[in-house]
Amino acid sequence: GETTKGSVIRHTVRSNSHFHWEMHHLVTVGCLARGYFPEPVDVKWNSGSITSGIKKFPSTYKDGLFSSTSVVKIATSEWDSGKLQCNVEHVATSTKINKEIPGKHSKQISIYPPTPKDLHITKEGKVRCEVSHMESAEDLTITWSRSDNKKILEFTSSPEQQHDGTYTVKSDLKITPQDWNKEAEFTCKIVDPSLPTPVIKTIKKERDTIKEPTIYLYPPAPEELGTHDFVNILCLFKKFYPENMYVQWKKDGVLQKEDYYLNTTPVMEEEEDYFMVSKLSIAKSDWMRGATITCIAVHDQVIQKEIKKTRGK
Repeated sequence: GETTKGSVIRHTVRSNSHFHWEMHHLVTVGCLARGYFPEPVDVKWNSGSITSGIKKFPSTYKDGLFSSTSVVKIATSEWDSGKLQCNVEHVATSTKINKEIPGKHSKQISIYPPTPKDLHITKEGKVRCEVSHMESAEDLTITWSRSDNKKILEFTSSPEQQHDGTYTVKSDLKITPQDWNKEAEFTCKIVDPSLPTPVIKTIKKERDTIKEPTIYLYPPAPEELGTHDFVNILCLFKKFYPENMYVQWKKDGVLQKEDYYLNTTPVMEEEEDYFMVSKLSIAKSDWMRGATITCIAVHDQVIQKEIKKTRGK
């Protein structure tokens, strides 16, 4: 659609922590606001109660939208003992976003969507709620609800002790691919004596943020064909979002074992898109006889691309 002044295309507030000054027990934490129009955004830390150690970088402009970053330098002890929150206000659109940034030792509560593999391959989806960095999990309760009022089928793990002595609990809500695609909302509620109030996390399919990958398929390098019994075919996936993707390969229509290929982890490019590479190893004789190789991206949709040796090459 058209972009008009005063509209917000997409707000993202990201937080990155970099422990640069450990010897001084200081940490620099960043808050990035992106995808807004017009200028400006107002960024505060802990609703303005933190006033020192803040640096705001000049905003950048690309494709009709602005991005800006604010960083704060804070003592690790102060961060771990209390909450650190980035407060972003965009007056032009009356938008306010508060993003809490957990300290190294404070509880972390996350909700995760079903994976593309769950939705497309096994056809058994799950939404996961995970609570980590807990001193104790004895009195923790996690309950689920769903906007479509279907039956709740959930499994909550026993607390798992981590290397640092804290505990992690995972709770999975079973859903179907149809439930997810109909954009039902799934909510987990976490109650624990250490929390001042229950924490509620909700997730649903965000259809308008999804970008399917563009696939580029590359044949073996000529140098490989001359010297090796096995050759590599590269598949490049570009400009997809979100980052979770499952890759499959076929040779003459037959799925290849995962032992035969290697994937990089998705890497974020500009504009919050991801790219990744998958490398398939096959016998040189298969390539030379003209086997059809198919690279498959299992994302929101299933997309594939084929390649084979051209005659005379």
